[in-house]
Amino acid sequence: MRREEPTFHSVNGKLTHWRGIIYGSAGSPYEGGMFKVEIKITRRFPFEPPEVLWHTRIWHPNIAFGDRPPFSVCIAILGREWKPQTNIVGVIEALRTLLNNPNPDNPLNSQAAYQQRREPQKFLEIAREYVLNYANQGW
Repeated sequence: MRREEPTFHSVNGKLTHWRGIIYGSAGSPYEGGMFKVEIKITRRFPFEPPEVLWHTRIWHPNIAFGDRPPFSVCIAILGREWKPQTNIVGVIEALRTLLNNPNPDNPLNSQAAYQQRREPQKFLEIAREYVLNYANQGW
């Protein structure tokens, strides 16, 4: 994990608990942002997906909206599309892809999804504002 995802580190040396940063990619609404993510691996892994907790406030259709982290993430790989052969590095890659390619068709934040579809410029403005205000520091 440390070799493939150097921004992720085990918590207190436990291989079942990881924290790390996912960076917003150039050209995405989240460019330049540093987003804190926590992954907890249950005893049932790999037969059930790990628990993913998003710790940085974000304006994104697939990440729950609220005032206090952690926030839930809506991504098929952590639900109905989970496969036991999926590893934690694959989960992080899926989260990175979701961050930089929001999907308004499967929202947890319906306001962000609506804006992304109907008011894309306003969506981009709010997403960038959240990056500037909340996604600028690591763990």
